[in-house]
Amino acid sequence: MKILYTITAYFLLLTSCAQNTKKDTKMTHEFNLDTYVDSIAAQVKHYPKEPMYYLRINQLNCIYEILVNGEIVTGNYSLMQYASATEINRAILKSGPQTVTYRLYPVGDLVKEEIGEGETITTLLNSTEISIDVIRVDDINTYESITDDEKLVVKHQSKKNKETGNFIGTGLPYYEHTFTFNAQVPYEIEGWTNGIDLRKLDQKKLEQAVVTEYKKIQKLYEAKDIETLLNLEYYSFLRLAVTEYRDKQYIKEMVQEIIKPIL
Repeated sequence: MKILYTITAYFLLLTSCAQNTKKDTKMTHEFNLDTYVDSIAAQVKHYPKEPMYYLRINQLNCIYEILVNGEIVTGNYSLMQYASATEINRAILKSGPQTVTYRLYPVGDLVKEEIGEGETITTLLNSTEISIDVIRVDDINTYESITDDEKLVVKHQSKKNKETGNFIGTGLPYYEHTFTFNAQVPYEIEGWTNGIDLRKLDQKKLEQAVVTEYKKIQKLYEAKDIETLLNLEYYSFLRLAVTEYRDKQYIKEMVQEIIKPIL
C-alpha cells in the first residue's frame, strides 16, 4: 500500500506538470534561479484575509499516515506525539468539501526498540486510537494566539466497538477511515483535478513505467542537471506557493533547499 501511494504521488506530480500552461511564465531555457523564482511568485495572489487549515493529531498504540484529498500530508512512524499542527492548504485546491483519510498500522518492534524488551506487535490493539482536529486560522498574517485565532472545524476520533469499548479495528494489520470537512479558501488551483486513478491501470506496467522514470531521475542527479530537475518540481512549488500565499523570499529558500542535494 505504501509503495503504491509513493508511485501514485510521483505520477500525480508528472500529471500536474501537464496542466494548462498558457498563462504560466515557466522558465524553459538555461536555468536561472531568480527567473525561476519570479515566475512562481508572479502567480501568487494575496487577499484581504488569507486562511490556513491545519491538522492536530494525537495517536495511541499505532503509527499512521494522513492524507488530505488523496495526498499524503504527514505521517508518524514512531511512538512520539507531535505537538505542532500540520499545514494542509497545499492539499486544498478550492473551497468546498475536503476529505481526510488516516491509515493506522501496528507499532511492530517500536516498543522493543525503545525500552529494550517486549513483543513484536503485528496487529492493532484494543487500546489503539487516533484523534484529529481540523483547525482553521482566518488570516495567517494576523495569527498570534492559539486561543484567539484558531477555530475548530471538525474534531474526529477513531471509532470504538459499542459492545466492548475497544478500538473498532482491533486485531487488524491495517485500518483506514475517511471523514470530510468543509473549507473556504480565496484561491482555486487545478492541481491534480484532471489526473487519472492509477489503481485502474495494469499495476505491473505501471511499476515498470515508474522504475524507468526513476532511472531517468537518477541520471539527472548524477549529471547535476538542476534545470530539468527543478522544472519537474515546478508545479509542486507553484501549488504550495499559491495555496500558502508565500512571498518571493520563501519561494527562493524553498527552491534552494532542493538545489543543495542536487549539487
